[in-house]
Amino acid sequence: MIPKPPFACDLDLETEIAAFDALKPRLAELWSTIFPGDEEHYTSVVVPSLTLDQRELRKLPGAAFYEERLLFLLIRLRNPRARLVYVTSQPIHPLLLEYYFQFLAGIPSSHARARLTLLCAHDASPVPLTQKILDRPRLIERIRVGIPDASRAYMTVFNSTPLERKLAVLLGIPLNGVDPRLTWLGSKSGSRKVFREAGVDCPQGFEDLRTLDDVEHALVELRRMRPGLRRAVIKLNESFSGEGNAIFRYPERDDRDAIQAALRDLEFAVPAETHESYFEKYGQMDGIVEELVEEGGLTSPSAQLRINPRGQVVPIATHDQILGGPHGHTYIGCRFPAADAYRHEVQEAALRIGSVLAAKGVVSRFSIDFLAYPSGRGGRRLQALEINLRMGATTHPFLALRFLTGGQLEPRTGLFLSPDGLAKYYRATDNLHSEAYRGLLPEDLIDIVTFNRLHYDHASETGVLFHLMGALSEFGKVGLTAIDNTPEQADELYARTVSVLDKETVYGRKAAARVAPAAVRTEAEVERRQPRPTRVGLDAILEAFARSGTQHLASGGASEEELQRFEERAEVALPPGFRTFLGRFGGGLYFHGHEIFGPKHVVIHDIELVPDLLTVRRWLAAQGIDVPAGLLPFHRARGVIHLLDTGPGSHGRVLTLGAPATFPDLASFLQTIVLPRAAQRGDASRSSGSD
Repeated sequence: MIPKPPFACDLDLETEIAAFDALKPRLAELWSTIFPGDEEHYTSVVVPSLTLDQRELRKLPGAAFYEERLLFLLIRLRNPRARLVYVTSQPIHPLLLEYYFQFLAGIPSSHARARLTLLCAHDASPVPLTQKILDRPRLIERIRVGIPDASRAYMTVFNSTPLERKLAVLLGIPLNGVDPRLTWLGSKSGSRKVFREAGVDCPQGFEDLRTLDDVEHALVELRRMRPGLRRAVIKLNESFSGEGNAIFRYPERDDRDAIQAALRDLEFAVPAETHESYFEKYGQMDGIVEELVEEGGLTSPSAQLRINPRGQVVPIATHDQILGGPHGHTYIGCRFPAADAYRHEVQEAALRIGSVLAAKGVVSRFSIDFLAYPSGRGGRRLQALEINLRMGATTHPFLALRFLTGGQLEPRTGLFLSPDGLAKYYRATDNLHSEAYRGLLPEDLIDIVTFNRLHYDHASETGVLFHLMGALSEFGKVGLTAIDNTPEQADELYARTVSVLDKETVYGRKAAARVAPAAVRTEAEVERRQPRPTRVGLDAILEAFARSGTQHLASGGASEEELQRFEERAEVALPPGFRTFLGRFGGGLYFHGHEIFGPKHVVIHDIELVPDLLTVRRWLAAQGIDVPAGLLPFHRARGVIHLLDTGPGSHGRVLTLGAPATFPDLASFLQTIVLPRAAQRGDASRSSGSD
C-alpha cells in the first residue's frame, strides 16, 4: 500500500480550515439524500477516538477499550447498501463482531461483514486514536480505499478536535461533528454562558477562571452572594464524568486568608489527585467555581439531542443519571427515560439550549446535564450544569435500544416506542466492575448470559446487551444495557444480571470470597439455623464492619452538621446509636444485600445507589405504605424493611415493617440480622463496647 497525497505535513492551518469549510455543505446534501429513508448507498467512517486530555483519561480504567462503545453504529449496516469503515487502536475480538451481527434483523451476517472494513493501528500507547492514524500515512490510505465514493461518505467521531478536522480533510470527507472552533461552547465556562443566553437557570457561580487567585476570589464572592453556603465545587473546563471536580468546604470565617487555607483541603473526585497537580491542570484548562446544590430529593437528569446539518434541533432521549464516587459527581450509569415528573421540562429546556447552539453554527450530537429537586407546592426546580458537545455515556445505550428494536422516540411524550407501539425502558452502565470478573473472556460472558437466559430476545424485545467486553479479562469491567417493558422490570433485569455474574465468578476463588451466599437466607432461616450470638456492643459491631471493608461499600462519615440538617428535614431526633453509625459510615452502607440508609446516597458495587432515608420514606408513601410517625425506615434486604423507633424512651428499638419481629436496639439488630456469623465470631467477639 503506497500512500498518496495529501499528507498531514502538507497542510498549514489556513489551508486545512479552508478545506474543512469547503466540505461542510456536502454533509447537508448527504443528509437530505440519505436519511429520509436510509436506503441509499453511502460510507460511514467511524473513528471512535477519545481525543481528550490524556491525564484525565488515565483516571478511567480500561479507557483504551472505550473505542468499542461505538460498535453499536453497526446499526447502519441494516441498510443493505451502506458501508462502514471502523478504525481502532487495537484489534477487535472476532467474537464481538459476531455478537453484534446477530442483532441485525433481516440482514445475513455474511452480507453485513462484507460491507464492513475493520482497520487497526496496532498501537496500545496512551495517545488519541486520531493522532495514531495521522502518524500512519499508509493507514490513512487504507481508509481511503475503504471508501468507494468519497462524495457519499462522512466521518463520525466520539468528539471533535483539530486532530479530527485534519483527518477529515486528508480523507476528503465531511466531519459529522462539531466544528473544533466551536467546542469551547461545550466547556464548563462556555456552557454557563449558553445557559444564560437560552434563559435556562444554572447554579450560582463564576466562569473563565484561570489562576488559583481567580478561584480564591470567586469563592469569597460566592459566599458573599450565598451567605449560608456550606460547600462549592471547582471544575476543570475540559474534564469529563465528574472526575475533574473538587469539593471546597467553607471555613467558619469568610475572609480571604481562611478560604486560602481551606483550599489546601480540597476533596478530589480522584484519590490520587493533589493540590499541586490539580491547579497545574487548572492553569492549562481554566475552569469554573459554582455553588454545590445540596437539596433533598436531588436527581441528575440529562437530555440528548442532535443538531443536524440542516440546523434542525432534534430531541433524542432523556435519562436519569446514576452518580457515585466520593462526592456523588461521577457518572456510573443511567435509566431511560427520565422521570415523568420532569421529563418534559428537561426536554423543553434542552431544546432552548439547542436553539442557541444551532444559531452559533453547531452541528453535532450532544447532551446536557441538569439538576432537579423539589421546590415548594409540589413543583420542581431545574438547573442546567453542563453541555457535552460530543457523544457521551448515554449515547451508546440509546443506540443499543435502536439497534435492537428498530423503534423510535415519540417526541411528545419522550418515550421510546418499538415498531409495535410498546414503550421500552432500560438501565445501563459503562462501569460494572468486580475483581472477580477479571479473567473472564468474551466467550465466557456469552456462555453465562446464554445459559442463564439473559440474552436479548427479539420476540419479547427484552434482555441484556453488553459492550466494553474487551475490558473484561484485564480490568474486570464491562458495560451493559438491560431493556424491558417497565422501569421496574428493567431495574430487576439489571439486578438479576449482576447477581448472575457474581454467582458465576466464584469458581476458583478462596472460600473467604464466598461469604455472600450465606447472607441470602431469610431472617427466619438465620434465627432457625444459627445459635443466638453472645451479645456485644455497638462499638464492637462497628469495628467488625470496618474490618470487613472489602465485603461492603459505604460512603464517608457524616458530619455533625449534616446529621443536624437531616434531623431538621426529617423532623426526627436520631437515636444516639444510629448517629454513631452514620458518623462512621456516612450516607449508609451496602453489605451482602443489606442496605442501611443514611442522609446521603451510597454506591453499591460501583453501580447501584443505596437511596437516602428521605427518598425511601417518600417512596413508601407513594406506594401507599403507612409508616407511623416517629418510625424511620432505615434498612432493607430481600424486600423486608426495618424501622428505627426515634420516639423518646424507645432506646432506638428496631421494628419490622408488616411483621411482628422487633429488636431492643440497633446493636442487637445489626448483630442478629446484618452481620454474617463469621464476622460476629471472628471480629465482634474479639472486642467489647457499649451502646
